[in-house]
Amino acid sequence: MSETTPFWERGYADPDAEVFGSAPSEDVVACAARLPRGSRVLDAGCGEGRNALWLASQGHHVEAVDLSARGIAKLLDRAAAARLEVDARVDDLATLELEGEYDLIVCHGVLHLLHHEPALRALQGFQAHTRPDGANVICVFTDRVPCPPDLVAVTPALWTEGELHELYSSWRVTARRAYVFDDEHPGGVRHTHAAERLTAWRS
Repeated sequence: MSETTPFWERGYADPDAEVFGSAPSEDVVACAARLPRGSRVLDAGCGEGRNALWLASQGHHVEAVDLSARGIAKLLDRAAAARLEVDARVDDLATLELEGEYDLIVCHGVLHLLHHEPALRALQGFQAHTRPDGANVICVFTDRVPCPPDLVAVTPALWTEGELHELYSSWRVTARRAYVFDDEHPGGVRHTHAAERLTAWRS
């Protein structure tokens, strides 16, 4: 892999690396506590599967998609090792076509990697394919701080703080947070990001 390869692709190629940590996101855990076992869940932009695998371990029917073939392969290897069933495939959120309705759709730290118009279309698709009383858990990076130099080439559209919340104005938002944080990934890769995340339930 070249020096311009995103750090997560290098991490996905290492079976022992935890690119974004091994634990599920706390907002995913909090939301899932309100779902009945066997709920239909989509993890859109699943990476190596920290949220998808945990959700499957809780007895949910999980579909997981990501643009990275390495990430999907690693997720499937880990699912097999843990005897978990996850319907995982390589797909592009910019052109993703969904069928039916989901009880929960998770899209964590991904939409800023798309140009803004495709990202908005993807979000509209999530909303349209969430059943009444179902939830979306979304996290985007915002322009409150500049994009790290090594990610500029793969981050075409940081979001404006508050924009995500506005797009869910007709939903019941039960959790929302905008913040700045420091992150470290395998290989000593360090970043500072601004993020906005929310949990919203469709009326």
